[in-house]
Amino acid sequence: MPFHIMYLAGLLLYIITMFWAIKIIPTGKKMLLFIALIPTYIFWATTYTYDTMLFGFISIFIALLMREWIGKDGCINARNVVTGMLDF
Repeated sequence: MPFHIMYLAGLLLYIITMFWAIKIIPTGKKMLLFIALIPTYIFWATTYTYDTMLFGFISIFIALLMREWIGKDGCINARNVVTGMLDF
């Protein structure tokens, strides 16, 4: 029974991280959604492996990086830099 809970926890972590990444990325939301729904990544999300966490947090890091790079205000926010460093 505990392994079944870990499978569901991995899937839930994948869903939450990809939702957050899609929400904060400024452009390319549909492309990131397409990448997130590739059957291989969904299969990895439902297995007992660290790839789920790795792929989710790399997606969040890329979304934060793109938000800082394409940002309209022209200055780098310290809060986002710290969040990106903790994420990576």
